[in-house]
Amino acid sequence: MMMNKPVENHRTVGGIRAVKMAPGVFVIALALICSTATTAFAQYQIERGQTVFQRPRPDFDPLGIKVGGFTFHPSLDVVQTYNDNVFASNNNKEDDFFTTARLGGTLESDWSRHQLNVAAYGSIDRYWDTTSEDSEEWGVSLGTRADLSSRDTLRTSVRFDQIIVGRGDPENTANDEPEELNRTAAVLGYQHRFNRIAIGILGTVARSDYGASDDRDQDRVEGRVAPRVSYVPSPNVSFFVEPFFATRQYDRRQDFGGLERDANEIGAFIGSQYDITGIITGETSIGYYTVSYDDSRVDDANGLAIRSSTNWNITALTTIIGRVSREDVATTSLNSPSKTSTRLGVAVEHELLRNVELRGGARYENEDFEDINRTDEYYTLEFGANYLLNRNFRLGADYVFRQRDAEVPNDDYIQNRFMVTLRAVL
Repeated sequence: MMMNKPVENHRTVGGIRAVKMAPGVFVIALALICSTATTAFAQYQIERGQTVFQRPRPDFDPLGIKVGGFTFHPSLDVVQTYNDNVFASNNNKEDDFFTTARLGGTLESDWSRHQLNVAAYGSIDRYWDTTSEDSEEWGVSLGTRADLSSRDTLRTSVRFDQIIVGRGDPENTANDEPEELNRTAAVLGYQHRFNRIAIGILGTVARSDYGASDDRDQDRVEGRVAPRVSYVPSPNVSFFVEPFFATRQYDRRQDFGGLERDANEIGAFIGSQYDITGIITGETSIGYYTVSYDDSRVDDANGLAIRSSTNWNITALTTIIGRVSREDVATTSLNSPSKTSTRLGVAVEHELLRNVELRGGARYENEDFEDINRTDEYYTLEFGANYLLNRNFRLGADYVFRQRDAEVPNDDYIQNRFMVTLRAVL
């Protein structure tokens, strides 16, 4: 992502040159920015809430293949990557090139009511020297939306993924070969609208199966049910209350270390969905959770829960994306049944030319493991660009920097990855 160098005592935002200002003047300037962006959105016919990369580009969007009432979009990506620390190690650093070939496709309905989407992908990684890291991933998914009436919507989705746990992931137990994880998930959601009141419920269930025999004690089923009651004073804002119940149930009553990992979680969120003139859109909620474990030796966990996702189309050519989350998640770490995961991220999307896209981002992650003295911190920087040759071909270049600061001795690492991508799509 190309960024302007800071200039002392002034800066340029949304095409407006701004100086250091009092809070009241800043509000006026922000209103001018939104007004300018709104005018530009009308010119580009951007839908409310769309980011720069999501908006249509009539000259470069693939047309797809019509199949009855569906449109089929096949794609092929060939990626060449250089990784200067393949094993995400502090001491045993090895660098290598590897080639990724990813074939995928989506089948999307074109119906005036209801919706049906099917997607599938397959990906293979082949290393030039460290062939022990060669791996394959694949997955399929099915999603539906049933418009039962003008006030009732039912959504469902199911998917299966065979993925590889990254070497730098704390859930990787450092096997001799890449660690395989099979994950099956299903989602069911329903919403009904009563004038300014909306009620809904979202249920999810996921099954995790590890391929390595020494991780079979981590095979589990996780479920979550979350009803939501919303007050909708206007089409552009709503306020909601969302209590939830979640559970984790493992195939084995105890893991290989004798720890009982089964747990139940309850909590609640209050929050808002917002659309400020189509320029700032998103959802933010804050809540509290309590996790109780079956193992009496493990203290219950509780704390603040956060979910926030906001898009700010600061101009018609630039979007700033903010993400914040804090939650309790399962872990495979020895002697710890779960961890508090806190994540903060910001990303920028910019259209330099009609066929040139730039992006950049930064993330901070904190993994605080329950019942053991371990906290991992991650710092990630990403920069990239896409060059759209025509409707069917595009080139991409990316750089990713990732650093882990860990309390466990010798678990720190720094990793740099450089990627070049050729993408073909119909």
